[in-house]
Amino acid sequence: MEQRLSELVKEQTSAASSRIESLEQRLADLELKFQEESEVQAISVAYTTKEFQDLVGELQTSVDAEKKQRLVREGRFLQQLESHQQLTKTTLQQETHTRQTEISKLETNLENSKSEHTTQTLLWQTKIQSELQNLEMELQAETSEREAQDEEIVEALNRYTKQLQHSLSILSGE
Repeated sequence: MEQRLSELVKEQTSAASSRIESLEQRLADLELKFQEESEVQAISVAYTTKEFQDLVGELQTSVDAEKKQRLVREGRFLQQLESHQQLTKTTLQQETHTRQTEISKLETNLENSKSEHTTQTLLWQTKIQSELQNLEMELQAETSEREAQDEEIVEALNRYTKQLQHSLSILSGE
């Protein structure tokens, strides 16, 4: 009987150890996945930021080059194009406004990308925290179950010991 109880304790201990190792492996896998996703997101944001910065730089260079070309042409033809001055000024303002609008759109897109990255990071952190809490609750439930089983085993051993003592007292009394 003691051997069966010992085997039962060993089996339950082995099963619990296996479940704990499984939970630890799942936790390690989740941490690794979170780290990989964070790195992918960081690289993605860095790449997108670089692209937007390059586009804004190219657009600004293009705007600057066009402004210089226009000023040179206006200076050369100022006397001949007196009547066209207002038309050129209006055209320049429209193009500048359009480019400023495009720059604003690019900056807005960049801010939106940053905001989305922050949101995704927070969502991942929330998800990881939730998973960790679930794992902790599972671990606590497993611990409680093991404690209850341990108490049952102790109670069974106590009953067995009492019965054995009772039997021995009956045998010694005879």
